[in-house]
Amino acid sequence: QKNIILLLFCGIQLCLFLFAISLFVVFREKEYLFYGLYVVCIFLGFFSIMGYSHQFLWPNSPDIAHISRILWLSLSSVCGIFFTINLLEINKRNHKIILYLFYSLASSIFLIIMSSLINDDLAAGSVLVKLYYLAMVLIIIISITASIVTIKTNKQTSYVYLLSFSPIILVLIFLICFNHNIFPYHTGFFLFVNLNFSYIIMAAATIEAIFMIGALGMKFKISEEHKIRLAARLENLEREMISSKNNNTVKNKIIQPKSIIDGESELAVIHKTLLNLINKEKVYLDEEITLSKLADMLKITPHQLSKTINAIEKMHFFDFINLYRIAESKILLRHPDKQNLTIEAIAFEVGFNNKTSFNKAFKKFTDQTPSHFKKQNL
Repeated sequence: QKNIILLLFCGIQLCLFLFAISLFVVFREKEYLFYGLYVVCIFLGFFSIMGYSHQFLWPNSPDIAHISRILWLSLSSVCGIFFTINLLEINKRNHKIILYLFYSLASSIFLIIMSSLINDDLAAGSVLVKLYYLAMVLIIIISITASIVTIKTNKQTSYVYLLSFSPIILVLIFLICFNHNIFPYHTGFFLFVNLNFSYIIMAAATIEAIFMIGALGMKFKISEEHKIRLAARLENLEREMISSKNNNTVKNKIIQPKSIIDGESELAVIHKTLLNLINKEKVYLDEEITLSKLADMLKITPHQLSKTINAIEKMHFFDFINLYRIAESKILLRHPDKQNLTIEAIAFEVGFNNKTSFNKAFKKFTDQTPSHFKKQNL
């Protein structure tokens, strides 16, 4: 029966690993890769804990088999850190303190791994094992904190990711109760948990992994919905530009968002002013445009401008600027008088300072390269 449970655990982990790697191959998103590596390291960690690494992986190397338990679990922790960073987009959301804490923990775990390769003292009470458990607790605390602080921008994904910690937290609570003798030794509950603790941890790890894949699925769904909205926004913007050029529309005088008028919110007024400026001055064609520079032109703070774009346009500043640049470039790529221009020349003309950035932004907004788009519209 115990072998069947272990086989079931290994089968689930293997399926999750293959699923994540296949998603990474298709979409090239780092979170899928780190999730797959996390799952396989967890699997190999439990494989080692149960004593099978010595039997199947390193039968002639007892020293390696001895350290493999903490080695695989440490690697799983590092993969878990980078999975969290990419899933919650911490590096893109200006949460520098959390990011530095994660990087510090990852560096500490690498030191633990190197120390375990040198020092084979990995008994339950050894310093290395205690440091590893301390690092695990800190990772859980910081990951939960990261989920909470990103709920505002990543609501559904962060909620599901938070739920993934619930089984691990329950296991930690039991360990604390066990160490403080809260459960009497003779109770049936204690005896059951004590006899099946390894399998309970396996179940907790499996539930955690399933919740994590749920968070990935939620992010994928939100990402696809965002792509659809971006495509519609880009198409509308392109039509407006073409219509404006054909009709030689005279732009309205730029208004400054000094006060809230006609019951509009401050963000709505700033947004209207921003669009007036964008359409009149075509500031997106300036390759040196920055958040601060555009905010100065609007006579508002960079924070106000960033908040307005994030809240109303649902994107970051440079994505907003690149949206206009890509719309302009699509018009130029289709224009019969511009067919002699190279892709690089068009990139410079619409405000990019190099071809690589242009190709990356064009692919992000249109799911195709500028060259492919040009061939389709010849």
